[in-house]
Amino acid sequence: MTLEESAAAAGLDRAAVRARVEAGQVNTAPPAPGRTVAQILRANVLTRFNAILGVGLWVLALVAGRPAGRAIALVAAMAGSLVLLFAVPQARRIFALELPPASVCAWVAGVVLAAITGLTLWRRVWSRRAA
Repeated sequence: MTLEESAAAAGLDRAAVRARVEAGQVNTAPPAPGRTVAQILRANVLTRFNAILGVGLWVLALVAGRPAGRAIALVAAMAGSLVLLFAVPQARRIFALELPPASVCAWVAGVVLAAITGLTLWRRVWSRRAA
């Protein structure tokens, strides 16, 4: 081993370390990438779609009364769409999807709610006539 190799293996002395720190030649940790968990949850949970879905579930619970076969199926379908809601941000990033504007989503939600209400009222009227 030569003298230069033994000096390199020993490392820097205190004066050399101090000089490098004063010159700004030190390793620093890079800033943390991405967002915090709270920011991710706020961006993905507090959305217009969730608000529409929540109102739809609330109206469905009011209209359906006691659970019947169709009401349970509708609740299961809405719960499935809620699960898909959490997959949409990932799918948008992976497949570069463009979602329809909020007005289209609101129109579809209104049609679905009207259909649910109409089916429930038809079922209640039909069950009274049969009795």
